[in-house]
Amino acid sequence: MISIQYSVTKVQKVYQYSNPAIVGYFFRGKKMARRTRLEVLSSILEICSGEGASKTRIVYQINLNFKNAGVYLKWLTDKGYLVKEGKMHKITPAGKEMLLDLKEICSILNIEEHMTEDKV
Repeated sequence: MISIQYSVTKVQKVYQYSNPAIVGYFFRGKKMARRTRLEVLSSILEICSGEGASKTRIVYQINLNFKNAGVYLKWLTDKGYLVKEGKMHKITPAGKEMLLDLKEICSILNIEEHMTEDKV
């Protein structure tokens, strides 16, 4: 349930959610930045790195819709980074290597992003 309140002097949207999965989308009334594809791939591989994960678990933990999750899972499976056993998606050794590489790339990009913000 969303309630929107408008201030007379300043237009403000106050979002109150009963669904905790949506709460992470907003932070203090500001819309959070979109994730990159690399961050989404890294998150999927990380969730599948344990005993594996179902598509439903991936969708709810990463806050994706089923259509987009299916596209990412198909790509990861086709490339050999994930393997599907029944309803569970499990990471392969190549997927573990890719996860380490993605984490390193994401950390480098975040550092460079903060450095450019400081200079501006």
